[in-house]
Amino acid sequence: MKEYEHLFEVKKNIFLSKEDPEFLKKYVKYRPKDGQKLYEYALEWKMKGHEKNYLTYLSKAARNGSFQAEKLLKQEGKHSSFKRVLPPQKATSMLGLYAWMTLLFLLFMILLLLCGIYLFQKFIHSYEVEHHFYKEEKTIIHDENNSPLLQPNSPQTYSETDIKQMVLKNAIMRYRQSNGSFPETNQRLIQDAPNNWLSFIPDDLIYTKNAGGFKLTADGTNPVTDEGIPLLELHLYPETHQLALTTTSGENLALYKIAKGEKPLPFTKSEVKMRVVEPNGGGGPLGTRGLALQNDYAIHGTDDPSSIGKSVSMGCVRMNNEDIETLFTYVSLGTPFSVQAGKPEPPMFKEGLPNLMNPNVLSNTSPQENYPFREFNWFH
Repeated sequence: MKEYEHLFEVKKNIFLSKEDPEFLKKYVKYRPKDGQKLYEYALEWKMKGHEKNYLTYLSKAARNGSFQAEKLLKQEGKHSSFKRVLPPQKATSMLGLYAWMTLLFLLFMILLLLCGIYLFQKFIHSYEVEHHFYKEEKTIIHDENNSPLLQPNSPQTYSETDIKQMVLKNAIMRYRQSNGSFPETNQRLIQDAPNNWLSFIPDDLIYTKNAGGFKLTADGTNPVTDEGIPLLELHLYPETHQLALTTTSGENLALYKIAKGEKPLPFTKSEVKMRVVEPNGGGGPLGTRGLALQNDYAIHGTDDPSSIGKSVSMGCVRMNNEDIETLFTYVSLGTPFSVQAGKPEPPMFKEGLPNLMNPNVLSNTSPQENYPFREFNWFH
């Protein structure tokens, strides 16, 4: 893999060399929303003495989340927050007064129209939910001995349909956050890597995009509601060596023992940027699955199960291969990751998440999710 050591993949099948003098220029062309690289490109223009280009790219970097760029803009006195809008001068004649009154009336009518559109959309529900799917007030997921797998005192329980709907809805919403629109079809979610938002689409849930957003139907005929169905997040608890699959409404669905780095992660918030099956072949220290975060840090499996529960890694989060293979099917691209203090609450699924990867759940089309010609250098 020596030939790929100095290459950086910016887009599928498009690689840039970090040794290229125009690396930053080409990089921001393919990734125009990378605040850090825009900031670095702005500094490059500064060094060349091009003040106009420097300020242009510094502004773009600030708009895309670069705090360093925002700080420099404030020092330059060019930040948008410093721009003042002068109040309109008072009309000096009755004609001017009537003109202002007409303008205010038109603005008021536009505001009323926008409020009407908003209330109408709220009324029809943006996901076009047509009726409620009521859950039975009992635990319906059991093990082979008919013992409930859910904590009996959990404030909320989810059926198998809820869980599958949660996984699909999370992928749909994360896709929209990344792309600015809902996927045209559910097949957009199960493309080959690096666009493998999910590994499967539940056969008994049909996704349809519409003018109001989207709707889900069970078996293609019965609409199901997404009310009460939250999205998913990953929470790391370094103090207890645990990783939680958590809902946005605050419930821990499952907890997994992990190994972590001897030093804290250099960030406390990130998101899943890549989903990889069998990284580097699947038989080495990266294990059988990987969820890449940022800066070569990832959540991945391991070939050393004895390390789980310890602070021994070079920075990544290690899991048992069996655990991450199950978790992998739940977590889409774009799923948020954060580091939490203290001890997590008990999980709903005390024996671990239900395994969704079975013939009754999988769709007929599965994406290619490995990278046979790429070597990952995560901090394992």
